[in-house]
Amino acid sequence: MNPVSKIYLIVVIILFSSSLSAAQILTRTGYVRNSDDNSLLYTEHHYEVYTDNIVSMSSVIYKDKSGNAFAEKTVNFSSSPFLPEFSLQNKATGHQESTRYLDDGYEVRFLQRMNKKAKEKSLAYSANAISDAGFDNFVIIHWSQITEGEKFNRDFLIPGMLRFFKFR
Repeated sequence: MNPVSKIYLIVVIILFSSSLSAAQILTRTGYVRNSDDNSLLYTEHHYEVYTDNIVSMSSVIYKDKSGNAFAEKTVNFSSSPFLPEFSLQNKATGHQESTRYLDDGYEVRFLQRMNKKAKEKSLAYSANAISDAGFDNFVIIHWSQITEGEKFNRDFLIPGMLRFFKFR
């Protein structure tokens, strides 16, 4: 490990071990592997802004196993920790998903791949609705109740189907 990597690792450890109070920016990398042979499929490079110990903004760069960026996502939790506005664009396939708040609903847009027509719809939503990375916040905030066996009923957005599905 080179000296710069060691310093970076020490800084990351210090950031994660300290309490997240005011807004802080943290980075993390996720490794997605093939379940059959454990080979690397792609990585997710998360850049997250935390406010009061919960992520408020997030940017994710997806890279193939050669390190080339092929997709990116931005997530804005300013309107809701569980139902954020987000935009995902896969440059390799043309796949796109996005949401945004309207005066009277939550707009969902979905494009499966290049050369297809995008679908979009304005949806009514409830206070118990969840989408995308809002699920991570839900688990973090409700972890103690989840581990104690409390049951939750939520509406989860499936962008490709342009609707919420009830789940427990």
